[in-house]
Amino acid sequence: MKTLKKMHGVTLVELMITVSTAALALGLGIPAFGGIQTSMQRGQAVSEMVSSFTLARSEAARRGVSVSICASTDGQTCTAGDLPNWRNGWIVFTDADEDHVADTGTDEIIHVARFEQTAFSIVPPSATSATESRPDGVTFRGTGYPDVAGTFNYCDSGASRGLDLNYLGRININESDSGCS
Repeated sequence: MKTLKKMHGVTLVELMITVSTAALALGLGIPAFGGIQTSMQRGQAVSEMVSSFTLARSEAARRGVSVSICASTDGQTCTAGDLPNWRNGWIVFTDADEDHVADTGTDEIIHVARFEQTAFSIVPPSATSATESRPDGVTFRGTGYPDVAGTFNYCDSGASRGLDLNYLGRININESDSGCS
């Protein structure tokens, strides 16, 4: 009677099946990972904006002074221009003279939001009349009410979200295709 020898290792067919299965899994998984990363970035930016608005509203009511939010590229001053670039980040600060400018002597920076990945845009609400420009920020008065209401649109390659800020200072998040170009 013949005895079978124990085999060590794998056959060429087994190795080819394993490699092709791994290649198929990677081929399907890598594009999905990009979508997950974009979705996480979208969630982070929207959550940060909601948190900043909520913080500004509560600090304005608690302190009894105006608190503003404006786009900022350096984390210290507001970005000037007709359409500020909110995708780099923004600052929340006390605004004693209500000029939408973070003055280093009189205003205190409460919170800084910064983003490293800027493959998205945040478009502030349109002005209420043709003579007004888009708002360069939002100021919450000492009562907690904002001076501007409207929809901030978050836009990226996959989807968009609208952050509706009403005149009571409440925020509603909705899936939206408006405001993105």
